[in-house]
Amino acid sequence: MGQGRIVANFAVLGASTHDYESVNGMRTEIPALRDWTGITGLEWDTEDDDEGRAQVLNVRVVSLPSTRLASDLDLTMKSMWSSERDGGRFTIDQSLILETNAEDPRPWDEHLQLHSAVLDLVSIAAWRPLGYARINVNRTDDPRRDLQGEPRGPRWAPVASRRLLPDIPDEKIPRFLFRFADLDEVAIQRWITMRNMHSTAIGSILNVLRSDKPWSRAGVVEGGIALEALGYDIELMDHDGTNLNDHRQLPFHQAVANVAGDLVFEPFDDIEGWKQRTRDVHRALKHPDRADPDSLDAINTHRETLLVMRCWIAGKLGVSAVSIENGLRLDPLNSPFAWAD
Repeated sequence: MGQGRIVANFAVLGASTHDYESVNGMRTEIPALRDWTGITGLEWDTEDDDEGRAQVLNVRVVSLPSTRLASDLDLTMKSMWSSERDGGRFTIDQSLILETNAEDPRPWDEHLQLHSAVLDLVSIAAWRPLGYARINVNRTDDPRRDLQGEPRGPRWAPVASRRLLPDIPDEKIPRFLFRFADLDEVAIQRWITMRNMHSTAIGSILNVLRSDKPWSRAGVVEGGIALEALGYDIELMDHDGTNLNDHRQLPFHQAVANVAGDLVFEPFDDIEGWKQRTRDVHRALKHPDRADPDSLDAINTHRETLLVMRCWIAGKLGVSAVSIENGLRLDPLNSPFAWAD
């Protein structure tokens, strides 16, 4: 007798039907989204006595209006909260969720593409490999029902999955290069389009971010791939391919120049020096007959490349030069690496 193993991409828990190959709605929670947006419906104040000691704590939780982020599957951001009382302890849990909805059921990946787009953007802003805390899905033909079998609202069934990036709790609030408040009302829609148009460049940046070894030789090469791909895209979109050679290829140095010339804000003073350094590093890594670059120089050049790419993304989303400059002050990539004494 043979044996086998089935590994499910998604397991829907608590549903009353097996018809979940496609879904009408999806909700996800990305904990860092709350920090990135700064959206909260929690308010509190104290009433003090004559000596300034707090005697009363007033806590108020407000359900905030939803924010529509994009027209695709009506991508929306919603504030939700719940409370729990356990003896002398009273807990309020506030979360910010993403929700997509469609009148007719859609494949899971159509929903996930939009949720993942927001996750990717917040991850790039934080330069931290973020993930999902939970996911729920809905089918309009499988509502919650009472004991008499009557429908009682939508069933948002929880989902277990090994495919999605999990959230790893971290007590430290990310230091974002830019925030939701820096964006205009159509920026998320613009980001979804950008992410598709520049999929190789942005995908390579995310590969570095989510790698176990982002500063390895492979990570440096991946950064070069991102830079080259983005420079090529800019060449076709903004320069009509005038710098392509007879084989429709773009020299690496021109790709670097295209990206540098398209920045709203230069993240460091020596942008011309970076252009030469990144060219030297990637030429050395690409050609086996050349000596390996100094390891410290290589990872610092790689760090600069990642900063340039992230600043380019911020600028294209409409973030001002002033906001980018302010975000850089505490950005995790802003400090050069140095040998330990």
